[in-house]
Amino acid sequence: MTPYDNLALVVVGLCALAANECAVLRVQTLPRLAAAMRFFALAWAVLLPFYALQPYLKSLHDLGVVAEFLPTYSGVLLLLTAEPLWREASHRGVTMGGALRWMNYVTERALYLLVLPHAILFAQLGPNEQLIILRLVDLVLGVAGFVFIGVALRMLTSGFWRRSLWWGFVPVAIVYTGAHTWWIVDFIQHPNDTVVKTGFVIAFAICKLALSITFLAVVMSVRSSEDAPPDKGKAATATPHN
Repeated sequence: MTPYDNLALVVVGLCALAANECAVLRVQTLPRLAAAMRFFALAWAVLLPFYALQPYLKSLHDLGVVAEFLPTYSGVLLLLTAEPLWREASHRGVTMGGALRWMNYVTERALYLLVLPHAILFAQLGPNEQLIILRLVDLVLGVAGFVFIGVALRMLTSGFWRRSLWWGFVPVAIVYTGAHTWWIVDFIQHPNDTVVKTGFVIAFAICKLALSITFLAVVMSVRSSEDAPPDKGKAATATPHN
């Protein structure tokens, strides 16, 4: 493995670890947000074998198709990350109507999308065509996950500084999407180069780190119900304890 592959493994592992530790801090007060952060941690954790397999993809070309299952699983987990965020927003009074209802429907059933890479594998296509389709599926799932997460987080944030954190998440997600698109275009131009090039390894590592920092900053800024100001009407009518 190259030093850059090791760097990617370390960054992805740290992102998964940080997300899980943040979930531990919120599991008692905000269990839905804790669940979202756990899914987010898993979305990165499943990529650890993907980067670990990179040195072997040149000699085992067919392994590249199977290795591409892992980014697809990561995209599905990003969609699943949005589902507890929707639940928290709904719990706080956000009405799920129109497009929001459709987006919630997709996140509730995102797990079914795990079958996609298997269906592509059994299609009568060449290895390069399979890789291109798999990477396009990864891109679509990633974009959908970022959009759904972004919309849910926007509904959970209010006030200048919390919304500023949200605005930090948006451009990072756009840059990540751009890097992924560039990676697909590069593979179409050089179809025999199945290994992730060093430039993309570095770009993805930076994007994952920035995305994790901004996502966790936004989620951790959401106030729990215990932090909310007390209802004065209820406080006035409450029976004092002796």
